[in-house]
Amino acid sequence: MGAGLFATCLSTASLAVAEGIRRKMAIEEGFSEDPNGVVNMSVLWLLPRQILDGFAEALNAVGQNEFFICELPRSMSSISSNLSQLGMSGANLMASLLLSIVDSVTKGEGKVYGPCKGEQE
Repeated sequence: MGAGLFATCLSTASLAVAEGIRRKMAIEEGFSEDPNGVVNMSVLWLLPRQILDGFAEALNAVGQNEFFICELPRSMSSISSNLSQLGMSGANLMASLLLSIVDSVTKGEGKVYGPCKGEQE
């Protein structure tokens, strides 16, 4: 599971690099005040993140499954795999709830804050 968590950290770092490049391009193209502007950038910048996320999910799933199988008696092996999937489902539900809350709280008065507003002027 540690390798999966490390892959998740690398995934987040690669996304931060891609976002930094996207923001720089948006400023250069004059979209700092236009939240609906489309930056001329390839979607392949997101490929490293997707690959690392896949590795992270696989490594975490294997690690959790192995943990539950080792900790529970052999007669409860089917329950151990269900607990692993239940944990992933709960995490996805919590992530969705958190994103919904952040979205509703930060909407405010309908103002959209651009990703480049007020920076590197």
